[in-house]
Amino acid sequence: MEEDPPVRDLTQRQSEILAAVVRGLTNDDIAKMFSIQRSSVKDHLTAIFAKLGASNRAEAISIALRKHLLKV
Repeated sequence: MEEDPPVRDLTQRQSEILAAVVRGLTNDDIAKMFSIQRSSVKDHLTAIFAKLGASNRAEAISIALRKHLLKV
């Protein structure tokens, strides 16, 4: 199993959005929750994926849990 790259710090908003993703919320749900545009959610997710070295939501969740970036 390959080791994850070092994780750059997530912003507070990115952490909140990642936690919402872990809860299974859609981009639309997250946008409504934070009163932001759906495109802003996508931008945050793109930044989160880049910082975590992930290519999709499932991989981002897996890395975040392994690195103890989220409280579950």
